[in-house]
Amino acid sequence: MRQGPGPLATLPLGNGTTETRSFDGRYSPTEVELTAGATTRLDWLYGTDKVGKPLSVTDSFSVANNRAFTYQEVQYFVASAARP
Repeated sequence: MRQGPGPLATLPLGNGTTETRSFDGRYSPTEVELTAGATTRLDWLYGTDKVGKPLSVTDSFSVANNRAFTYQEVQYFVASAARP
């Protein structure tokens, strides 16, 4: 299902799980959640800067899986990325 004319908000998958995506007003991702019935299997929260570049991905289940990104001021190339 789409969120108005914007991005895909819900996607039922063939294995019985459902992926749900949340976005801010600029369609930058704010959360991705994967559920199987009432059980949440994955829950990622996105932190973005003012232009929508991802700064962090927080894994609600395991802090060890969190990710962080920094960018160069010029041309916005990724300067560093920390991940598990």
